[in-house]
Amino acid sequence: MQSRGITLLELLIYIAVMGIITAIAIPSFSNLIKNSKISTSLTNLTADLYLARSAAIRHNSYAVICPRNSSDNDCSESPSWEKGWIVFIDNNKDGICNFNAGQCADKGKIIKIGEGVKSSDLKMRGYKHRSFRIRYDPMGFSYAYNGKVIACDDRGKDYARAIIISNSGRIRTSEKNDKLKCE
Repeated sequence: MQSRGITLLELLIYIAVMGIITAIAIPSFSNLIKNSKISTSLTNLTADLYLARSAAIRHNSYAVICPRNSSDNDCSESPSWEKGWIVFIDNNKDGICNFNAGQCADKGKIIKIGEGVKSSDLKMRGYKHRSFRIRYDPMGFSYAYNGKVIACDDRGKDYARAIIISNSGRIRTSEKNDKLKCE
């Protein structure tokens, strides 16, 4: 009767081959995870931009989406979207919410509070002053509130992606040939 097993040499060769394959695959896997984080963050923000636009049309009012401030109760004056965002009906058209108990100070309704980014190496920045907040009118247009929100990580501008909002309220994601800046 002959025994069936593997020799020590076969085991060492197997471990060496698996080590080489793993060493080659890990950097690619790391890029895949980072790309996924950027994509997920921008997809979440895009969904809430569509939510704000449809809320403006549905309520026949102005709707605003803005980055949250440090106390989480109003819009931030900085272009940093990674902390999260607020979607609300802006009854007095001032772009300010200052919410308490689920509604804004002007009795505007809080539609949603966005989670933001869960990764410390991912930054989401509005480009120019217009991207501190985005306001949709009752027709769904974002006239004079167009702009970009750019997501960057530690890999820099070559891996950056953006959401681009037009005056008509249309939302699109950036293309590879769009020139994006990471700040």
